[in-house]
Amino acid sequence: GDSGDLAWGEGHILYAMINMFYATGDSRWLDTFKEHVDTALCFLTDHDGDGYLSWHTNYYTPEPARYKAFPAPGNLGTGRIEVPEEVVEKEPWNTRTVNHRFRVIFLTRRTFIVVDEDMKMPAFLSHHPPWGLRWLPIQRYEPGKLVSQVRGIRFTVTGQPEPGDSFIIVPQKAPEYDSVVHDGMMTMPIARFIETVLSDEELEARYGETARAYLKFLERHFFEKWMSEPTGGKPARWVELPGGRGLFVWEPIGFRKERVSLPMNQYTAFGRTIIKLWQITKDERYLDVATKMARMVKSLLRVKDDAYWWYYAEPVADWDGRKKPSFVEHTHYADMDVGFMIDAYEAGVIFNREDMRRLTNTFINVMWNGSLENPKVAGGVLGGAGYSTALCDFVRLAQFNPKVWTICYKINRESKDVKRLALILACERYVHQPS
Repeated sequence: GDSGDLAWGEGHILYAMINMFYATGDSRWLDTFKEHVDTALCFLTDHDGDGYLSWHTNYYTPEPARYKAFPAPGNLGTGRIEVPEEVVEKEPWNTRTVNHRFRVIFLTRRTFIVVDEDMKMPAFLSHHPPWGLRWLPIQRYEPGKLVSQVRGIRFTVTGQPEPGDSFIIVPQKAPEYDSVVHDGMMTMPIARFIETVLSDEELEARYGETARAYLKFLERHFFEKWMSEPTGGKPARWVELPGGRGLFVWEPIGFRKERVSLPMNQYTAFGRTIIKLWQITKDERYLDVATKMARMVKSLLRVKDDAYWWYYAEPVADWDGRKKPSFVEHTHYADMDVGFMIDAYEAGVIFNREDMRRLTNTFINVMWNGSLENPKVAGGVLGGAGYSTALCDFVRLAQFNPKVWTICYKINRESKDVKRLALILACERYVHQPS
């Protein structure tokens, strides 16, 4: 249920499935979509007691995980166990600490196993093969050697334990927080499902009850949550700036010491959901937020050679403190930014045809290498920065120049990324539309 795993994994799959429905009209994609969303909703919890159900993560948390370890009563040997009191560095995603109680059991004087007592099974390997999780096999005891193969823990045993001796490890994982970018990546495809269903009589008859239920979830537990006061588990808020602009910022709650504005791709990820909520409901609350966010984004775009470029993040108010922007936006995150800009244009919010022309110029005249035989796209919106194949929402610019579709198709036609392939298929219609 980690929000990062869901967003960067399941969120991409949901977006792929809704685009496969756009491409094929086959309602089986909507059936599968519903199954996936219903499963994801099962992982919602009110982890911080603020009344809002949420997905959440501790991956980005700089606060440490903590460990305690002690010998079991009645041990006969001289064995001792040591664990790090704190782990402050980010662990790989498949080794994050879990709040499970572990027991190290010596089978002989030279072998031991590790049991996850909460799961009532052997502990998992920290680095598992691509075909799935694997149990930690019986280990050979080497006094003083760090044992780091167990998912979520590491420890050292010294001395000489006797057969049947055991040691208990009790981890306490780092605090978890809600993430507005993760919420956006998960809820945007759900909002598209709702819009698709409620705008078609036949689909509404079949999926309408589900779509309206999803809408209630998005309005209550996501939009209202992020527009409410921040909490220890949700340290972000919506703020408004001069010029009718707005964005989400991190507040000095929990691990943050100072307020800081989120990077563009992080607030626009949820902005895409808000745009869809406006299109679905015509509720002026959503239009107000979407409009102010779109103004913010447009105010950060720069023009060079009749094409747009922008930074990953830059100071927008005194609280940001930084005198200089960060790096030029790279293609992977720019793809998310462009998705927001196109969504805003299609909804009639701030962005216009001229903006789309300049974005298309960015792709065709700046990022593309000019070859259709061996096309490549730059790793950044100013060109350079190597090359990137992270072309998902960029392909939607094909509605303004069909050559965009051809470039994206030739680069990603053998890709294993289902999100990119699905959107390429969904946008093929732009190649054949009347000029």
